[in-house]
Amino acid sequence: MRVNSFRWRLTLTYLAIAAVSIAAIGSYLLNWTEKYYTDSVRKQLRADSVLLVRIVSDDMGKGVDPDRLDRLAKTLGRTLNLRITIVNLPGVVLADSDYDPRLMENHRNRPEIRRALAAGFGTSVRASRTLHTTMLYDAAAVPNAIAPRAVVRVAMPLLGLAGLLDRIRNVFLVAMGLTLVLVALISLRVTGQIVAPISEMTAMARRIAGGEFSRRLRVRKGPEDEVFVLMGALNEMAERIEHLVLQLSREKSKVETVLRKTDDGIVVLDDHGQIQSVNPAAEMLFGFAESELVGKSVMEGLLHTELSQLAARTLSSGETGSLDVTVTSPKERLLSAHCAPITGSSDPDARPDGVALTLHDLTELKRISRVRRDFVANVSHELRTPLSTLRAMAETVALRFEDNTEAAAEFSTKIVGEVQRLTAIVDELLELAEIEEGKRGLNTRRIRVVELVERAVNACAADAARKQIGLDVSVDEDLELEVDPDAICQVVVNLVQNGINYTDTGGKVTISAQKSEGPALISVADTGIGISKADRERIFERFYRVDKARSRETGGTGLGLSIAKHLVELHGGSLSVESEPGKGSVFTISLPR
Repeated sequence: MRVNSFRWRLTLTYLAIAAVSIAAIGSYLLNWTEKYYTDSVRKQLRADSVLLVRIVSDDMGKGVDPDRLDRLAKTLGRTLNLRITIVNLPGVVLADSDYDPRLMENHRNRPEIRRALAAGFGTSVRASRTLHTTMLYDAAAVPNAIAPRAVVRVAMPLLGLAGLLDRIRNVFLVAMGLTLVLVALISLRVTGQIVAPISEMTAMARRIAGGEFSRRLRVRKGPEDEVFVLMGALNEMAERIEHLVLQLSREKSKVETVLRKTDDGIVVLDDHGQIQSVNPAAEMLFGFAESELVGKSVMEGLLHTELSQLAARTLSSGETGSLDVTVTSPKERLLSAHCAPITGSSDPDARPDGVALTLHDLTELKRISRVRRDFVANVSHELRTPLSTLRAMAETVALRFEDNTEAAAEFSTKIVGEVQRLTAIVDELLELAEIEEGKRGLNTRRIRVVELVERAVNACAADAARKQIGLDVSVDEDLELEVDPDAICQVVVNLVQNGINYTDTGGKVTISAQKSEGPALISVADTGIGISKADRERIFERFYRVDKARSRETGGTGLGLSIAKHLVELHGGSLSVESEPGKGSVFTISLPR
C-alpha cells in the first residue's frame, strides 16, 4: 500500500479520529478524577478543620500559650495524620505539627489564610515551600466575640492523587495503543472494501483509455450502495463506448474503403490549408505519394496555383467552389475540381475546420466525346458518299441509258456494290453495338490454333492471289486454346485482309503462332505501307483509316479493327500493333492459355 494512496490516507484519517477521540476522553476523565479526588480530600479537610477549630478555641480560652498550642498541634497531627498549623492574626506561626514554628516565616499572605480571615474559611492547592510538594490547604478562623483570634490550617499532600492520575494515565495510554491497533486493523479492512472497487474502476478506466472495452466489472448482488451503483454505470458506459467505437470503426472502414476505391482524387486540408490526407487516386493523378504531401500546402505539394486559390477561397468564405483545371505532370489531364468546407460546428458562420478537394478526371470523357464527334462525322461521311453515288447512278440510268442496256447493266452493278458496302457498314455497326452492350455471347470450345489459321487463310486466299501476295503460315501443330472459333477466326481474317489491302503487289503476309509459357500469341505480319505513330494511337477507333482512298477502293468499312479488338477483349486478351511507315506492320493477338 503506497503511503500517498487513498487507502493509506483514509486509514490515517480513521487513526487520527480515534486518537483524538481517545485523548479527549482520557483528558476529560483525568480532569474529572483529579477534581473528584480533590473535592473529596477538601471535604475531609473541611470537616477536620472545623473539628480542630473547636479544640483550639477551647484551648485558647485558657490563654494563648504557644508552647501548649505547639504540643497540641503535634499530638493532633500524629493522631489525624495531617499537617496542622496555627497562625495568629499578624501571620505569626504559633504552632505546627511538622516543624518548629519559630523557624517558619510569616503566613499572613498565604491564600488560604487571607480567605479564612476574610470569610471564615479558605482553601488552596499549591506547592509547599517547606515540604517542597503539592499540598491541599484548608484554613478556618478561630472565632471570637468580635474578630477571629487565630487561624487553624490543616494540609494534606496530594501524592496519592498524583499516583492515581499516573496509573489512570498509563491505563489510558495502553488502552489507546490497543485501540489504535484495533482501529488500524478494522480501518485497513474497511478501507480495503471501499478502495477495492475503486481500484477495479481505476484499472477499467485505464483499459478504456487504452482502447480495451471488452472487460466488465463484477457488481456485487444485494443492497446497492453508491460505489456499486457507480460500477454498474461504468459497465454501461464501457458497453456503450465499445458499441460506439465499433460503429465508428465500421464507418471509418467504409469511408477509407470508398476513398481507396473511388476513381476520384480526394485531398483533405486542415484549417491552415495544410494537406492532411490523400487517397490513392489523387496520388496517381499528381504522381506524388501521400507521405510526400502531408503537412504541405496545396501550392507546395501539388504545384498548382488554381487549386491553391480554390482551397483558400473555400477556407475563407466557407462556401463550396468548382472549376476545371489542367495538370501536366506526370501526364496531361483535364480535371474537374470541387472544393467543399469541412465543419463540425452547427454555427453556419463558423470558420471551417478544413476543406475536402475532390478531383474528377475528365480526360477520358473528353476523349470519348472527341471520338463520338469523330464517329458521327465519319458515319455521316461514310454514308453520304455511297448514297450520293447511288443517287447519281440511279439518275444517270433513268435519264441517259434507257436504250443502252450495257451501260445500264454496268451502272446497276455499281449500284449493287455500293448497296452491299452500305449493308456491310450497317451490319458491322450492329455487330459492334452488340459486342459493346454485352449481347454478343461466346461459344467456346477447345480447338487447335492451326485450324483457325487455315480457315482464315482459305477465306483470304482469293484476294491474296488476285494481288499476287504470298500467305505464309507458321503455327505450332500442338497449340490449343479454349476460345470461340468463329470470333477468333473473324479477328484473324480481318487482320490478314488488312495486310492484303495495305500491301503492294508481290508482298507477303505471315501468320504465326508458337507455344510459350505465358499467354498464346498469334501474330499477323505484312510488308505493307506501315503505320505512323499518330495513326497507331487511333487505329482501333471506329471508321478510322490510315489510307482512306485505298480503304474505299478495297471496300473497307473502317470498323474491322474496332470489332476485332472488342472480340479479343471478350476473351480476356488484348490486340496490339507494331509498325513503322514503309516497313510493314505486325498485329499481335494475346489470349490466355
